[in-house]
Amino acid sequence: MKRLPLLFSILLTYLFFALAFGAVAAEDGHQPPSGKPSPTPAPRFVDANDGTVTDKLTGLVWLKNANCFGARSWEDAISVAGSLASGQCGLHDGSKPGQWRLPSGEELNSLTNIQKADSSVWLNQQGFSKVQSNYYWTSSESNYGNAMFVDLCFGGIYRAVTTIPNFVWPVRGGQN
Repeated sequence: MKRLPLLFSILLTYLFFALAFGAVAAEDGHQPPSGKPSPTPAPRFVDANDGTVTDKLTGLVWLKNANCFGARSWEDAISVAGSLASGQCGLHDGSKPGQWRLPSGEELNSLTNIQKADSSVWLNQQGFSKVQSNYYWTSSESNYGNAMFVDLCFGGIYRAVTTIPNFVWPVRGGQN
C-alpha cells in the first residue's frame, strides 16, 4: 500500500521535469540520449539469438535476460556486470569478462517508452526477457554515497544509497 504513494510521487516528479525541461520522445516513445527525436529504425531491437539484443538506434548490445542477477547493491552490480561472460545468463556470444558493464543513466533511460504505461512490459514485447517493472542501477555515481538508477516502469533517472538493492542489466558497446 505504501508503494502506491511513492509511485504516484515519482510519476508526478517525472512529469514535472519532462514538462519543465522539454523532454521529447521519438515515434516509439523512447527518450533519446540527446533529448532530440531521431528516426527510429524498424525494428529497433534485434535479437541476435545468442543471449543478446542489439538496439539499432543506439548501437548498444544488451543482455537479453534483464533479471539474470536479481537485485543487488550498487557495488555488487558493477562487479557482476563487469564479470559477465559467454556461458552465463543464457549468453553464447563469445564475450569475455570486462566486455560488459552497467549502462550510464542516459543509456538505460533511453530504453524507456513514455507512451506506454509500463516500459518493462513494452520491453518484454520487444525481444528482451524478464525486464522488471522496477529500479535498475546505472554506472553513474552521485554525491554523498549515492548512485543513479532508472525506473523501468515510468522512466526517469533518480539517486539512491548504494547499499539499497536494485536490479542489474549489463550492456556492451558505447561509452566505457
